[in-house]
Amino acid sequence: MPRELHLLAFGNTRSAGPWRHPEIDNSPAGVRRRLISRAQTAEAGGLDALFFADGLNYGPPATWSYKTTEDFDPLTTTAALSSVTEAIGLVVTGSATLVPPFQLARQLLSLDHLSGGPAGWNLVTSFARAAADNFSARGVVDHDERYQIAEEALDVVKKLWDGWADDTIVEDRATGIFNDVNKIRVALTTAGTSTCGVPSARHDRRKAGRCSSRPDRRRRAGSSPPATPR
Repeated sequence: MPRELHLLAFGNTRSAGPWRHPEIDNSPAGVRRRLISRAQTAEAGGLDALFFADGLNYGPPATWSYKTTEDFDPLTTTAALSSVTEAIGLVVTGSATLVPPFQLARQLLSLDHLSGGPAGWNLVTSFARAAADNFSARGVVDHDERYQIAEEALDVVKKLWDGWADDTIVEDRATGIFNDVNKIRVALTTAGTSTCGVPSARHDRRKAGRCSSRPDRRRRAGSSPPATPR
């Protein structure tokens, strides 16, 4: 069976070396211009998505002296870049061990809907004590427990996205009924560390588990059409 190869560009601009180049503008405005240029170049080149890693702390103190400070939040960054791109996907990193599933589900779905999609989630399990401290967490979670939490978070996020059936939204303007509440699926779980009792924003179930896509604009941008979800 033939397989498709999808190419992503690395979107982050912060690093330990390039800021020293004499022609690099290290101001917030300069970083913003580079982010836009990188996104538009990747899109023009037909790449499928722009990927943003994330560090939830500034790293070991030994590295502080030579690291640049502009390290924008991936969700905020990709939301801004969606206004200057047409078809390229936007993939962000989100920690399952430090961010509640409901917040992740809401943020990712908001990015997907407001950008026109496709949005993607790089699910990670944070292991740095400094990151845990930044989120008032109770220390670093053991390796096996971290991945158990990640599996649970992924399951809850999917359930939150699937809270609306295809015909849940009725938009009956005469009666003032927007949702048929009998068709809302509640992702109620208290297993492990996740507790969710309400669905997230509407997810278009016709996407079959993937975020939305922009095939027409994607083709006009010269990229390959999106892969069929498996």
